[in-house]
Amino acid sequence: MKRTFNSYEEINRELEILKIEREISFHKLTQSTSRITNNFTAPNLLKLGFSNLGSSLGKSNQFKIFVFTSILKFIIRRIFKRK
Repeated sequence: MKRTFNSYEEINRELEILKIEREISFHKLTQSTSRITNNFTAPNLLKLGFSNLGSSLGKSNQFKIFVFTSILKFIIRRIFKRK
């Protein structure tokens, strides 16, 4: 977009507007990077990982069967070792 200016005042005003827009964009960028770095801290990653793991395992019937049979085997072995 080519723009023609009639005076130096118009040029200065446009430069001021561009400078302010650049500063706003820079502040938005720094805020975004700080939010991203806060989200990637160890506690947040662990919390996210465990919540995803829990939700995926909670929906898995095969995992529930595996846990149930493992617990049942453990109990049966305990009972027969005592006798």
